[in-house]
Amino acid sequence: MQKCGCMDVDSFPIGFVETPVYEEQVIKLNPGDRLYLYSDGLIESPNSEGKLFHIDSILKLLQELRSESLEQSLEGLLLALEAWCESPNFIDDVTLLAMEVK
Repeated sequence: MQKCGCMDVDSFPIGFVETPVYEEQVIKLNPGDRLYLYSDGLIESPNSEGKLFHIDSILKLLQELRSESLEQSLEGLLLALEAWCESPNFIDDVTLLAMEVK
């Protein structure tokens, strides 16, 4: 079973400041590896108790969805977020991008 991990990079969002400074990050991906990129709206979505959709929950869910297709894993992640928020309408924009190395 492949491991899920998180690459935590602090930087400015694109277009947020006029002259941002970005640090290059390099990771090695192998065939079958997946990379998920997301906006802050995903991890800053609160439930009815005000608790946020935490990255640990996302990593666990993606590990559970690993046998699904890439598209199905994204759908599963969005469905889990909707269940967490008890609504398909989020308080912030939620953007997800996923890719799989062939």
